[in-house]
Amino acid sequence: MALVGANYRGQGRRGDNSKIECYYCHTFGHISRDCPELKAKKQRQDRVAPIAADDGSDSDDAICLVGNAADTDDISKSWLVDSAASAHMCWMRGCFDDYHTTTGRSVTMGDKESIATAGGGTVVLNVIVHGKTRKIKLDKVLHVPTMGFNLMSVGMMEERGAEVSFKGGKTIIKMNEKIAACGTRENGLYYLYMALLSDIAAVASLQLWHERLGHVNVAGVKGMIKNKDIDGLKCSSMAVKDVCEPCVYRNAALTPMPSAGGGRESKRLKLVHSDLGGPMSEPSRADALYFGTFTDDFSRWTDVVFLQKKSDLLSENNKWLKMAQLHTGTKIENLRSDNGGEFASNAFKALYDENGTTHQTTVPDTGVR
Repeated sequence: MALVGANYRGQGRRGDNSKIECYYCHTFGHISRDCPELKAKKQRQDRVAPIAADDGSDSDDAICLVGNAADTDDISKSWLVDSAASAHMCWMRGCFDDYHTTTGRSVTMGDKESIATAGGGTVVLNVIVHGKTRKIKLDKVLHVPTMGFNLMSVGMMEERGAEVSFKGGKTIIKMNEKIAACGTRENGLYYLYMALLSDIAAVASLQLWHERLGHVNVAGVKGMIKNKDIDGLKCSSMAVKDVCEPCVYRNAALTPMPSAGGGRESKRLKLVHSDLGGPMSEPSRADALYFGTFTDDFSRWTDVVFLQKKSDLLSENNKWLKMAQLHTGTKIENLRSDNGGEFASNAFKALYDENGTTHQTTVPDTGVR
């Protein structure tokens, strides 16, 4: 009885490798598991950075850069100036303006592997030049989510008429004879001097401040800026959208649901409404993606808790329950939520039973309960 392995091509006697062909390098004398070329490739993968953008072909013109990217913890937040990159590349979706999705495009890695791009668009960088924050706009930036860091292409900058120089461990990018950006060399890679995110966030358009402040009316935001009611609130543009979609939904009238004949409860904690929201498109500074709410039907007192994952709702619910009962001296009689799995789990049922609380459910995504 003979066993034929997937890594063997050709035939030979047991122990005779001379007629065995490697599936990776196609040479005789070893199998792919022992291939020296494949082993060398795997060793390079830990230190090879993806650089060359594939224009739809697998030509031999793909260029790569070898660098120890793992040595720098902040590389994922930085922009590297690279003469080997054939296109600007960014892995963070939130950096893009005028974003559009793409299909069928890929980036060739330094080891000739290819990874797909998710889209492309425009990125505006906030760089530091002579101690001041300046903006530099990059067009035709590829979105490569799995890359893990960002690249500014020297070739693309020179196509725009920029002059890029590397000297004495520094890089300087000039446009129209003026310095547009500069950076320094660390661990063999050139990093742009970038403005702190806190400084960038302090300056935003009127529309963005309107959204950040919970869609408060635009006139109110203008008044805050004019009267300097909030320290550090700076406006870069007074332009606003003609139609703000969340505001339209907020002002829309909802057809009232038929009354069940009952009003508000007559005492605290007789009925508590709870719900879970998320995940959000962007995590909070504490990496929270979800939030839970607890509202007392009698007093309308509402608490909001922030959660990194949905399963955290159980522990937060338990904390809130103990706090509410301690402060009021009253036990929660009824807790009303939608029929979501997080509220219908066995762990939640055990918590209800332990506290003598009746769990009432409603249809998910209904605002009126």
